[in-house]
Amino acid sequence: LVSGMSGSGKSVFLHQFLAGIAYNERHFQDVYLIDLKGGVELWRYEGKANGLFHVAFKYEQVAELIDGLNDLMDERLDDMRERGIRDWDGRKVLVVIDEYAELAFEVPEDKEAKAQKAKLLARLSRLSSKARAAGIILWAQLQKGTTDVMDSSFRNNLQSEVMFKPKSKLIAAQVFGSTDELKIDPTRLPAGHF
Repeated sequence: LVSGMSGSGKSVFLHQFLAGIAYNERHFQDVYLIDLKGGVELWRYEGKANGLFHVAFKYEQVAELIDGLNDLMDERLDDMRERGIRDWDGRKVLVVIDEYAELAFEVPEDKEAKAQKAKLLARLSRLSSKARAAGIILWAQLQKGTTDVMDSSFRNNLQSEVMFKPKSKLIAAQVFGSTDELKIDPTRLPAGHF
């Protein structure tokens, strides 16, 4: 989970991370980038690093991708059970959701679209609950990583929290559970610091 207000450094951090992935591509089977802001932030990665990167920027593409990842997860878990292992020992799959709020706040046009959105979010939560063991890494990025924006069952299954400057201490407390143990006031972080 990567959160922080607009202009705090989330996108620069993400691009640096993706450059590191491209440099170490042998560890990854695929990198899926979900960019529902029309693809403007992540389109340049499509097909890079010997075809490792794939970009989805339409809601229908994301639904298809999440279904496919659930299938991959189930196949890997079956294989692991047959081989008697607990953690996937092959190449990883990385899924990056840039600006998760765009996914959560998509306004369905009709009943069918509403049902598709509910299914997508349920499949995404299911994926988050078992993905780590199956070698599927989830990265969700948004301005406000709180439960009013992001489903708590999904958020609680993300393994780490990175916070750039939030708009308020309350937001930081909702992400971390408390700010009592933090050695710095997150609202005073300069751009690029987390």
